[in-house]
Amino acid sequence: MNTASSPLLQSGNSVKPDLRSQAEKKVAVSPENDKCLSLNETRLLIRELRASEGQLQGILESTADGILAVDNEGKVVKANSRFAELWRVPESLLKSRDDNALLAFVVKQLAEPEAFLRKVQSLYKSNAIDMDIIVFNDGRIFERYSIPMLMAGSVSGRVWSFRDITARKLAEAEVLKKYNELERINNVMVGRELRMIELKAEVNALLKAAGQPDKYRIIREDE
Repeated sequence: MNTASSPLLQSGNSVKPDLRSQAEKKVAVSPENDKCLSLNETRLLIRELRASEGQLQGILESTADGILAVDNEGKVVKANSRFAELWRVPESLLKSRDDNALLAFVVKQLAEPEAFLRKVQSLYKSNAIDMDIIVFNDGRIFERYSIPMLMAGSVSGRVWSFRDITARKLAEAEVLKKYNELERINNVMVGRELRMIELKAEVNALLKAAGQPDKYRIIREDE
């Protein structure tokens, strides 16, 4: 799947992948001396990693943006509830962690699904930072911000941030509409004034031809 879109995405490379699965890999053997960890050490390591995972999820849930992190294998690593709310994703689908199924669900909501998919595919496994606007069939407008997810200096996935900017865009459109209307009225009034000047000049010309004085005093802008 103002102007970095999310404070979370500004803070570092990106979201760490599944910490619990990392814990399961690390608890068996110590990388430094190849010694088996004691039971207490194993429990402590798992407890610390779960605490870190809980803190990370807490950060994700505290942001107003919808956050989605997907690895290079198309597995959803992390997502917050705001993401599910914005995209109206069923809990069962989010729990499946299948990005392809997720994409198939969300594109049905978009005004330009093909363009959306092309952008998503072009950004996966790239190190590009990208921001664009997404328009929905129902009129909603999202700002999408994306950065690579890095592990040990290599791209391991992608982090997406979505912000609902519908209200802002509607307000901007209303301001533009009012500006254009005022500009139209101003042009009409200026045109009317110019026409009145022309008519007065014509009257003066007719009076002059009849040997009579001007009726109107016309002031030009350069006078």
